[in-house]
Amino acid sequence: MVSVTRCFTFLWLCQRRRDLLRYREPEPNLRGGGCALVSNNGYGGTDRQLFIAPTDAYYSIKDYSSNNTEPLMTVEDFDPTTRLLNQALGSELYLTSGTRVLLWAVYTGGYGTFAACTGDGATENVTMRIVGENFNLPDPPTGISAVGLNGGATISFTPGADNGVGIYNYQYGTFDGSTWTYVALSPADNASPITVTGFPNGVEVTMRLRALNENGASADSAAFFFTPYGPPDAPTGIYPQSRDGGVEVGFTPGSDNGSPISNYEYGILVNGVWSYRALNPPDTSSPVVIRGLSAGTNLTMRLRAVNANGAGAESASFSVTPLSCASGSGGASDFIERLYVNLLGRCSDASGLAHWLTVINAQSAARVALGFLFSAEFQSAGLSNALFIDTLYATLFDRQGDTAGRENWISELDEGRLREMVIYGFLKSQEFTALAASYAADDFNTEYESAYQVRAFVERFYTTALERQPEAAGFEGWVTRLTNQAYSGGDVARAFLLGPEYEAKNASDSQFISTCYNTFFGREADTAGLQGWLNHLALGNSRSSVIDGFSQSAEFAAFAAQYGITP
Repeated sequence: MVSVTRCFTFLWLCQRRRDLLRYREPEPNLRGGGCALVSNNGYGGTDRQLFIAPTDAYYSIKDYSSNNTEPLMTVEDFDPTTRLLNQALGSELYLTSGTRVLLWAVYTGGYGTFAACTGDGATENVTMRIVGENFNLPDPPTGISAVGLNGGATISFTPGADNGVGIYNYQYGTFDGSTWTYVALSPADNASPITVTGFPNGVEVTMRLRALNENGASADSAAFFFTPYGPPDAPTGIYPQSRDGGVEVGFTPGSDNGSPISNYEYGILVNGVWSYRALNPPDTSSPVVIRGLSAGTNLTMRLRAVNANGAGAESASFSVTPLSCASGSGGASDFIERLYVNLLGRCSDASGLAHWLTVINAQSAARVALGFLFSAEFQSAGLSNALFIDTLYATLFDRQGDTAGRENWISELDEGRLREMVIYGFLKSQEFTALAASYAADDFNTEYESAYQVRAFVERFYTTALERQPEAAGFEGWVTRLTNQAYSGGDVARAFLLGPEYEAKNASDSQFISTCYNTFFGREADTAGLQGWLNHLALGNSRSSVIDGFSQSAEFAAFAAQYGITP
């Protein structure tokens, strides 16, 4: 009996020992923050997603979005006190239509094993597939060709293989220099060509395409480029001027939006309806001249540019009355009449025409042109530098300005050059000489040649010694002193080079002597001459003595004679 009791006791102890060995405290990383209690995992169960089977089939998890994540399935009514792993239904499951299960994405990156998992805190994109379903991605499109259009492009391509699952749309990606951003076509379009819009005209776009099927997006296509273009923007800064039987319109071109402007159209408002005509021959530069209009009739007009994408936006409307001036008598009268029309925008009056005929016959065409250009009537127009240059080209050369020449003259004015000297630049040209000759008029007479030379002499002292353009009042003062012979050329040089503005430059002796060579002789210093004058100053002689030496030299006398100046 004792032995039996001992035996049962021994068996009970053995069983107890096995139970104790079998029991172990739960691992800390599976408590509260892991896969055991979803309600306490710190993420409110955001890692789970309900799936309702649409048909009777075997199902498995197809994809999920996070890195270091494993999927699992449980019943919808899972036990929050039991580890999810222990409730997993398997990687492949037969579900009847309407069956509800929960799909989970669990994070394994922090623990390395599926058994020791934790929620990753993100709302997963977990999906199911029927076992055996094709889940291949499509291949990217190839052979891409893009043609810019207004605000976008038409893109042609060869579709890549759909790999068994039909392509239903495309995404286009744009590159900002560091990041690619993809947008799906809306509405969806799965056939070449496709159209993309919403891009600024005239700015090159770098783009890629990728195809979409139910399994996701293909790899990226090769990058391609296009520049959207549209009709031109409206011209601005409209400046209309009446002409004999027409109108001349100056303007600032609008953007061509990626396609060069090929012509302009003008519109005339008649009985509330705008009627447009293209310039013939085509003209793309400001100003444009519109001829064949009804003289004496006040017209309301607009201007618009044209490119390969059509006619652009209209300018602001403007009013102008074409002239019908008495001309055709030939010679100097016609020359003067065109100055009235081009510069003053009106026909000549009888007394004015008679006065200028006397001047042109006694002096020159240049003298008459200067009289008009410096008249209060012309200057009251307040033309911008660009319109002023356009007017000089049209009036003194009878043509539009070439791009390089026009931009050069405008740049000089913008930098402060006096309009008077720009006018002389036009009047001294061979083109003006030819224009004057076509009206049987002399271009320049001796008096105005001398006036020009004095002004050129003074201007070069400003630009060479002071390194700036002259101000009008100071310039005219020096011109008057030289013209009246109150000052000699040497007096002017002394006043500039010993004046406070030049002294404020703190020029070195070498710089001072170099300036003397340029102002007195119109050339750079030779090595021996420069060194000789430096030695002269090094002996304690004044800069005034250097100026005396230059102004009394034979070279300066010859240089001043070119300008008609007493040295």
